[in-house]
Amino acid sequence: MDYNEGKALEMLRGMSVSSRVAFASSCAERLLPAYHKFCLLTGAGDPSTLDRMLDALWIGVEKQSNYPKNPDMIEISMSLLIDEASTRPWVLRCAANDAATAVVYGLRCWKTGDAQEAAWAARRVYEALDRAVIERSGMDMNAPGAEKAVISDPLIQAELHRQKRDLTELTTVDTREFAGFIHALRARARSEARLIVQALLEISGVPEN
Repeated sequence: MDYNEGKALEMLRGMSVSSRVAFASSCAERLLPAYHKFCLLTGAGDPSTLDRMLDALWIGVEKQSNYPKNPDMIEISMSLLIDEASTRPWVLRCAANDAATAVVYGLRCWKTGDAQEAAWAARRVYEALDRAVIERSGMDMNAPGAEKAVISDPLIQAELHRQKRDLTELTTVDTREFAGFIHALRARARSEARLIVQALLEISGVPEN
């Protein structure tokens, strides 16, 4: 599979706002452990607050409620980005910031309904894994065929398939079963997050435990 944000955006525009936010939330959920792990290693960031922001997103999706005016969760989440001076391990640090940014995009989608925000949340997961694969391979991205080799990596292909699956299911889910589906979607994203963080830790040279 190729990364095709335009196709994803087309599918997102055909959904309800709640489904768009659910897609963004599932993407953020899969990256969240990277934020936790980096903060544990370095003392940077605030994982408990980021957890609360993502919890609020999921609750808003399940209840199909409007974005709350106060507090401004978007500003709070943006404040959780980790300073680039915290450079090591840099692949994990970048993924941690991708996680926080994905939450921000999810919150913006909830606030505005804009499908593009959900698509940008998905891009954060793709770019976190793209960066990790390039780091692991040491590949010269200017070399012929390098881009194709990176996107063909099983780590990236698995995520592209996950995103396509989530989009398809959110497009077809019965509205009467929406709340139950959201619970299952989050549980699945949490399970898949473990696979992603394991790969990121291995590439970063960080022990899992």
